[in-house]
Amino acid sequence: MMDLAASAGLGCAALAGALAWIALPQGRGHRPARVEQAGFSVLLAPQVQYAAYWLAGPVARLLVRAHVSANAVTLAAIPLAAGAAAAFALHHWGIGAVLCGMSYACDALDGLVARSTRSASDAGEVLDAVCDRICEALMLGGVAIAWRSSVPLLALALFAALGAQQVTLASAKAEVFPAARGRVPRGMMRRAERAAYLVGAAAVAGAVQDLMPGDHAAMAAQVPVMLAMGLIGVIGNASALHRFASLARALRSAPEEVRLAGR
Repeated sequence: MMDLAASAGLGCAALAGALAWIALPQGRGHRPARVEQAGFSVLLAPQVQYAAYWLAGPVARLLVRAHVSANAVTLAAIPLAAGAAAAFALHHWGIGAVLCGMSYACDALDGLVARSTRSASDAGEVLDAVCDRICEALMLGGVAIAWRSSVPLLALALFAALGAQQVTLASAKAEVFPAARGRVPRGMMRRAERAAYLVGAAAVAGAVQDLMPGDHAAMAAQVPVMLAMGLIGVIGNASALHRFASLARALRSAPEEVRLAGR
């Protein structure tokens, strides 16, 4: 019943946070610049991201008072992701959902801490990007290990991991070339969306696994995770291909000296 307890706790925390954001005027009026700059897609309502950043604010302030650096918060995401990967690999979906959510939360908290302490830097952004890739590889790798005995499910997890990687690579390439800035669509299934889908699916899986009686519980619990992996894989890879094609068109139409400036 540990997974049910973890899933229920995560669900109650999310519900309480949503109600607080709705009820309090300062919550509804919170519009973080980072969320606005990243843009939105149909896969995740902007209100969800607004509420998440508003709820992360008090935690970030506590970290600042405790003299925890932004880099320490960034690095803390890795052991949390490793714990989530181990939980997923052992089919403890609810526990994995909690640890996975905490790891993703570090990605928001480190930026808030850096801005509060005026310690944001290019080196910190590099560290953040590297840790993000490590964490996501660990968590999706944990799902792949859980499905190692089934070739189709293992292929699905690897397909999702490829989609996550390609979306990130498309974003990085679009930012490198000056000719492509503002001409390549932001795409879908970016990190915030992947976090919501993976954590939500794992939380549902943890509850189903402990609530459903009989031998079919383990199989039924995997269905929401399969759906999440399918969405991440299909939409992520399709979005990345679309963005790479847009990038190629933008570079072909740009003067040669502008193209070379991005190398």
